[in-house]
Amino acid sequence: MSDSSSSVAEEMTNVFLVEGGPEIREEQEDMSEEEDNLDERAEEADVSVLKEPCISHIGEAPSMSNEDWAVIMTKIEQYRKKIPASQRLFDPLHYYIVDHSERHGPTTKLLDKHFPSMRGSLSKEINFSLPVLSGKDAEVFDMLVMADNVEDIQAETLKDRIVKKLMSKVVDAVSMRNHNMMSEMEHTARNIMPFIDATAGQQQRFQIYYGEKSLRATAMRRNKGGDPTKRARTGYKVDVLIELDSLWKPTIGCGEVSGGLPRCSISKEWADTLKLALELRDVWALAQDELEGVDATKLVVWGFIVVERKLRIYALVAAGGLFHFLLISQTSIPSSVDDLWSAQVAYLTMMAFQEKLETTMKVLCDLNRQKVMFLRSGYKRKFVQEKQPVIVGSPKVAKRSRKI
Repeated sequence: MSDSSSSVAEEMTNVFLVEGGPEIREEQEDMSEEEDNLDERAEEADVSVLKEPCISHIGEAPSMSNEDWAVIMTKIEQYRKKIPASQRLFDPLHYYIVDHSERHGPTTKLLDKHFPSMRGSLSKEINFSLPVLSGKDAEVFDMLVMADNVEDIQAETLKDRIVKKLMSKVVDAVSMRNHNMMSEMEHTARNIMPFIDATAGQQQRFQIYYGEKSLRATAMRRNKGGDPTKRARTGYKVDVLIELDSLWKPTIGCGEVSGGLPRCSISKEWADTLKLALELRDVWALAQDELEGVDATKLVVWGFIVVERKLRIYALVAAGGLFHFLLISQTSIPSSVDDLWSAQVAYLTMMAFQEKLETTMKVLCDLNRQKVMFLRSGYKRKFVQEKQPVIVGSPKVAKRSRKI
């Protein structure tokens, strides 16, 4: 192992004491007022390095050792030094984010052989499986799909009524004129919101916001160390924001709708996907700040992105001093009346997504309880064993001149 790898391994192995809990390291970059301008500069992304994303399968590979992580970190540091200035904004490794979906070609080329072991070292909470409908529920769903008129099907239970309402909206959306020509806003309202309302929207503890809601976690990161009375920064504009109604009202889920119908450009799709990763990273980082004094580094944060009629579920988790961004599930939403059967899989996918959000909620509540017990006991110091990833802001970009 090289000297640089050895030093990284030694740093990761050490167990150290910190006052008041772990602090997230931040890489101070030269930032301008146009930091994080992914949306406006999406078309500048180099699409030649992008591939179609793949599901990040979780196998039974052996876990990574500290030395293994050090080797990977050394590779990444060497790679980061060579990223062209024009592409740093769009490169996940610039932010110490590992794209496990193989979408980003350079990441795959650099770390492909390490993917199985890295995934084997991540929290088991990233495992994702669809729930199974009971015989009665499946029968009702089948009748709704095959019905000439959804309103003719009798709904006896609350769940039946929820599914019936969902299918009624789905049928309306795919039956309307020009149903494959929609703006992003209309696509969200007609094709995405019904599935969220039928699943996560039924959880009373969740507050769901649609339509470019500012992400508080990002705003707090951007304003850290500054004077908000002189210049306050807003957070990322998130298309779908899911917050918990208690604790510090944390965001527990983010969703991005990448354009309307038909499919948006590949560059916009990638910019929105990377933006989702950065949103989840900031949510994770804020949780570390709020839960200082307890080890919250294993927290898994969930999000989704919709590209045309593809629904993709992502998870973000930290390990080995890196953020790991994984495509966990992918399915289609209905595109026509001949494709209504796909509504059942999309519904089950969002049910599984809701279950993951509920797990995150329980983990946060438990960690907060530990924090309260920790503070009540009078301790001010604790052992921190996990090296936390560096939080990297977006690189400086030149301001565009205004045309008069």
